[in-house]
Amino acid sequence: MKRHILIIMILLAAGTARAFPGGGLTLVNLDVTHTGTLRWYNAPTGGTEYITPATKSLINGTTYYASQTVNGIESTARLAITVTVNTTVIYYADADGDNYGNPSVTQATCTGAPTGYVTNSLDCNDANASVHPVSVAAIAGGASTVCVGSTTPAFTDATADGTWSILPGSGTASIDGSGIVTGATAGIVTVKYTNANWCGSEATTSVTVNPCLATVTTTAITTGTTIVPYTSGGNVTNTGGSAVTDRGICWSYSSDNPTIANGGTTGGSGTGSFTNTFIGGLIANKTYYVRAYATNSDGTAYGNVVSFPTGATGTFIGEFRDDGIVFRTNGSTGLIAARSDQGRVEWGCSTLIGTSTAFGSGQANTTAILNGCNTPGIAARLCVALGTGWYMPSQDELSALYTQKAVFGNFDTGTSYFSSSEVNSTQVHGVWFYDGTASFTFNKSNAFNVRAIRSF
Repeated sequence: MKRHILIIMILLAAGTARAFPGGGLTLVNLDVTHTGTLRWYNAPTGGTEYITPATKSLINGTTYYASQTVNGIESTARLAITVTVNTTVIYYADADGDNYGNPSVTQATCTGAPTGYVTNSLDCNDANASVHPVSVAAIAGGASTVCVGSTTPAFTDATADGTWSILPGSGTASIDGSGIVTGATAGIVTVKYTNANWCGSEATTSVTVNPCLATVTTTAITTGTTIVPYTSGGNVTNTGGSAVTDRGICWSYSSDNPTIANGGTTGGSGTGSFTNTFIGGLIANKTYYVRAYATNSDGTAYGNVVSFPTGATGTFIGEFRDDGIVFRTNGSTGLIAARSDQGRVEWGCSTLIGTSTAFGSGQANTTAILNGCNTPGIAARLCVALGTGWYMPSQDELSALYTQKAVFGNFDTGTSYFSSSEVNSTQVHGVWFYDGTASFTFNKSNAFNVRAIRSF
C-alpha cells in the first residue's frame, strides 16, 4: 500500500513595518506575523538573500521581501514590506491653545504631534492665551550715524509697550527711554527695541558712532568803548570725541565767514564758555564778522557768525591806527602803543636826569633822557627810532598800558617793562606785566623790555 505525505505550506499571514525613529534600524526591527523561520530577500522572486538580517540597515522607502521556512520547506510566496523611517521630533506643550509651545514641557516622538503639543517653543506664559510672541515692527526714525558725544533724533517703533536698549559692538553708546542715542566711543552699536509683554519680541538696527568735530557756538559782541575793548567768545558744548586743544574767536571785515586763517585769539582749551578780547587792533568804521572756533584731533569747528560795526576813530579801546593800537582815549584824543616790543635793553646813564611819573609826562621824559644821556641803544632811543611822535611811557602811562594789554596779545607777561620815570640816579620805575605791580624799581644798568607809545 502506498503512503502519501501531506505537506502543508503556511503562508505568511501579515507583515507591517513600525514607524521607527531614524538611525540604527535593521531587518530584525520589522514586525512580521509568521510561524517558521524568516528569510529576507531584495526581490519578490529570486534575487539576493540577506543572510544576516541583524546587520542589514533599513533604508527609507525600500521594499524588503520575507519568506518563511516550516519543517525545512520554504514558502514560494514572499511578503513585501516597504519601510518608512521617520525622524524623531520634539514637541512642546500648548496648554493655553494659542499655538505657542512651553519650552519646559516636551515630548519626543516620530509618529506626529501628540494632542495638545506644537512644534515651537516660543510661549513665555502657557497659562494665558493672550501672551505670546508677536511680530515687532521695524525700527524707524533716528539716524544711522552719530558723533561721539552727540545725540540722534529719536528712534521709533510702531509696536506699543516696548523698551529701548543698546547692544555694544565695536563702539559704545547709550539710549534713553524716548529712543534718543548718545554716542560714547567710536564703532558700531546695535539699537534694540524689546516688547516684554509679548515674550521678548524685538527689532534691531545698527548705528555707527564716529569721532567728529567739536560743537561750538559764538556769543554776542560786547561793544568797545573809551574804557573797555570789544569782546566776544563762545561755548564748546561737545568735544566731538577727542580733546579740544584750542578754542577762541576769529574775525574779518573782508570775509563774512572768517576762519583762523584770517586771524584770531585763543581762549584756552576744553569745553565750556569763554570770552576773548579782539587783539591786534580793529579798524574804525568797519563791519566785522566773528565766529568762535574749537579744534580737536579731527579738525577745527566753527560756530555761528556774529557781525558788528566798529565805532568812529578815537572812540574805542583797541582801535588800530597810526601803526599802533589805542589803549587810552576820551573819545577824541588819547594814547597809542606800538604793536610789539622795541627790545630788551638797558635804561642807561647812571645820572639823575630829572623825570616825572605823571600821566602825560612820557614825551618830555624821553626828550630829557636823550638830551642827558648819549649812550646808544638805550630804551628811550629804541622808542623814538619808530618815527615821529613815538616816545617812552611814564610810569603812570605804562600802568595804563598794562590794564589794556589784552588788546595787544603779545606782551611778555613773564617779565617787567621800563618806564621813562626815574627813582634816583641809578634806579627807575617799571611795571611787572605778570600782575601789573607798579612798585618795582630797577637798576638802570639792567635790561628789561620796552614798548613805545604816542598820542593822538
